Amino acid sequence: MQNDILCPHCYTWRCHPDDRFCGHCGDNLLQVKTVVEPARIYQGSQVPSQITTIIRNVRGGLGGTSFFWRNASGTQVPIVNLDQNDFNQPGEEVSYPINSADLALQGNAPVEWSLIHKVAPTKEYPRATLSYGVAVPVFVFEKSDFLVQDTETIRLTLLHKEGGVALVERIAVSAYEGVALSLPTIEAAFTSSKDDQHTFNFPINGELLAVLKGRPKGLDLTLDVFIKHKPKPVELKVTLRFPIPAKPVLKLPDKVRGLEGRSLRLPIEVENQGGESCQLSSVQVEIRRGREVILPFNYQPPQAYLLEAGKSHSYILNIPLVNDEQIAAKRYQCDVEQMLVEEQVDSSQLKLTTELEVRSSQDYTGIVTIDFGTTATAVAFYPQEEQGAISLPLSEKDSFLPTAIAYYLDNEDQLQYDIGYEAIALLDSGKFSDLVYLDNLKWRLDESEPVLLPDGNERTWEDIAADYLKKIKNIIEEYIVAVVKQVSITHPSRFHPLLMSALNRAYEKAGLAPLSIVMGSETHKTVAESWPSVTTSLPVRDIKTFRHNTVGDGVFRDDFGKYGVLTYDVGGGSTDMSLFLVEIENFAKMRVTELGTDGTGRGDDRFFGNGFSALLFKHLWPSCELWLKRKGYDPRQFPITLPWDAVRPGAAQVIARENGRRCVAFVLEHLQSDSGAFSQMSVRFRNSPGWDDKEKWAQGEELANLITEFQEECDSSLGQSSLTLQGLSNTDILIQSDGISLYFGRFIKDFIKTCSIPMFERLQRLSQLSDVSDLDIYVLTSGRGGFFPLVNSMLEAHIMRLRPEKSGQKLMPVRIDPVFAKTIVSQGSCHLARLPRVAPGVIFKACDLASLGVRGAPDPDTGISKFIPLCAGIPTPADGWAVAEYPLLGPGEVCLSFYLSADNKDVLSDNDKCLGEVSGMINVKEDGPAHVMVKAKDENCLDIYIGFKSGDDCESWDKQLLGEYELG
Repeated sequence: MQNDILCPHCYTWRCHPDDRFCGHCGDNLLQVKTVVEPARIYQGSQVPSQITTIIRNVRGGLGGTSFFWRNASGTQVPIVNLDQNDFNQPGEEVSYPINSADLALQGNAPVEWSLIHKVAPTKEYPRATLSYGVAVPVFVFEKSDFLVQDTETIRLTLLHKEGGVALVERIAVSAYEGVALSLPTIEAAFTSSKDDQHTFNFPINGELLAVLKGRPKGLDLTLDVFIKHKPKPVELKVTLRFPIPAKPVLKLPDKVRGLEGRSLRLPIEVENQGGESCQLSSVQVEIRRGREVILPFNYQPPQAYLLEAGKSHSYILNIPLVNDEQIAAKRYQCDVEQMLVEEQVDSSQLKLTTELEVRSSQDYTGIVTIDFGTTATAVAFYPQEEQGAISLPLSEKDSFLPTAIAYYLDNEDQLQYDIGYEAIALLDSGKFSDLVYLDNLKWRLDESEPVLLPDGNERTWEDIAADYLKKIKNIIEEYIVAVVKQVSITHPSRFHPLLMSALNRAYEKAGLAPLSIVMGSETHKTVAESWPSVTTSLPVRDIKTFRHNTVGDGVFRDDFGKYGVLTYDVGGGSTDMSLFLVEIENFAKMRVTELGTDGTGRGDDRFFGNGFSALLFKHLWPSCELWLKRKGYDPRQFPITLPWDAVRPGAAQVIARENGRRCVAFVLEHLQSDSGAFSQMSVRFRNSPGWDDKEKWAQGEELANLITEFQEECDSSLGQSSLTLQGLSNTDILIQSDGISLYFGRFIKDFIKTCSIPMFERLQRLSQLSDVSDLDIYVLTSGRGGFFPLVNSMLEAHIMRLRPEKSGQKLMPVRIDPVFAKTIVSQGSCHLARLPRVAPGVIFKACDLASLGVRGAPDPDTGISKFIPLCAGIPTPADGWAVAEYPLLGPGEVCLSFYLSADNKDVLSDNDKCLGEVSGMINVKEDGPAHVMVKAKDENCLDIYIGFKSGDDCESWDKQLLGEYELG
């Protein structure tokens, strides 16, 4: 009792309850309790409109004192100045709200405010702290996977890895097993800072143990860490498993088919239904007829496969149907036994028998389409008895196969090659020092310089593409169990005739003839890659179910009338854009007319999926390099090669390629997803200036402000994770959140300059068409690059500028299902090839691409000049030389007429429309072959030459300039 009336500072002055200062030491005797709600506001949390300060008098009269907030810069925000008669009774309590805006809590930088109690002109006391922008705490469990015995309490250790201080109130535990389980809450209130660790005991009750004994895969518990002042808890996962032995189960299809004299593709799946892992080793197969074994086959993998508890492993076993002589076309039994490394594991369910039908060679009667892409190839087929196209699984990993090929010498020094993922695996293994790895085959088809292979022979790019297509053909035939002789061929819109001819020859060398596609009154041997998405969106009964599961019902629905459709197929290595007029009279009668097509050609190195990724990486890597240097690492020890760059075998290159994959995946995951930073800025950027103006992109103030704002968004998004790079000395380095930053300003300006402006110029060419000026336009975006949110913003900004919306007009963006978008070209082409056969009322008409050509010599029978084509579409500087052979008849002067014709015909009449003409005279000494040569000086001007071949390099030919052709 005596101590209660003594000064708590000097213990000398005898205090009266109303005393505010000690008469001996002069110190403050007031006792105040303050509470701030909320006291912490975490990054990303919604800021409340008001901050409430609760002040309670514990001892002494507070009258005449004041309370205010003060930050580090000295800024003061008053709360209350108390009158002399206020707060003079112990226990009095009042709440004082203040607007968050007064404390500037809407900014991006963290800030801290101190609650100051001023009791005299020279005496101030801090009473509380308000922290804004607190880094969100990152918790992990030291161990998150537990084997549980019959009676046990598991010990959980919580680590505070990153983020600010957190006042943990409780940890709620939940799980779901048909119905919610009753699990205890960990009642543990504590304050945690970075690098702290906290240990708790979690009892395993009878209900939970019973569930675990019936779940070999284990049970995931969700632990919600509730933090004071944080709206949502931090969610963590813990897996509990009861020690149940491994139980591998073999699964086979009821029936398999193989082609006589070829290989059987046998799909095998092994599921571990137990609670412990096991290792899969060899597979033994016997093909028998009755008791007679026709073909024994044993497959020994390079190493055992670890099959974890609750996981499945699927793979394809290729079994040659030849044993001294080919197996006859009959029905057989196929016994399959999966072997294990562990002898003690139950293998009673690892032996099965399935029926095998070996068929004699027969031609396939359905439709097959190959989408021979720059970075990946996809295949679809349409059996006659089915109701839609089917995507053919080219690999165990995906529905498409990388367009890559690797040549090597086997143990007998014979040349062999693999394609797709197997080619990439050979490259990454470094097993063959003389390996020749090649990709980007499509755009190299017309290159004259051959490739030197490991056996010392040379092979043209055309033959290399044929080798790749032969393997694809073999995979198709083994899958559909029939011989494929015809396929529907797709091509980019900017493929010039030399590439097109080489592509067709490559297919022919692979044993695949082009399947003719009927479009109106014309027949086409190849299909532009812009057609499939508009085809699969049509409300045709034949493809209605297929459309519902892929493009969706948002396109056309069941409305009749006229519509415009703009397709943007942004693939991995090229982009095609096409404008269509769709006229729907009824479900059985409709017409699709291609009004115009454009896109990227060879040399356009930005506007497609790989280009986006490379552009992102270009502006991401400098921050990583700076972080490595700051931490004392040599960046050269962590080499990076983007996955599509040319590489050579070797340890450094393999590491560089793997690092490149990691970097690209990191960027795509954190920035390009639906919830990523770019999706947040998509709408804002749509209406910003600069997308299509060469001046504004560098000067626009609004754009500059957005760039500043979204720099912080990108840094925050990337800072949520870390990036692992592999080093040359068998070391990994973790570039943490303080070292990863996308230089967004430079990136967006680079994107606008190299992507947006060139594509706007291409779109301008299509926009001059008046057929859809008063119609609703659907915009179908597909392809890997098409799921980059900035592409959609850019595209909509372009169209809004070119065709401002009028009353009643709509611009309706439609995003195609991402899974389907990977194979849309191949599947859509199947329907494009089939519909004219089964639905004669559905008419497709491809546009007559403006074709560069020369007027040839008159036909001796008709007297009409022939049209000698140079290339389809308008060439750009990136397309190089367009060349056509032109026989010269001499001696004397010859007049050559070069023109851009809207009609791509074999024979021209005088009535054919010519959009322009360049003529020139040349003196011919004698009859002989010559070539008309065209090269784009820039986007709007073409140089026209007559040349005489003197080697494979067009630049070295003797040539004479005929003139210039101005476009537009």
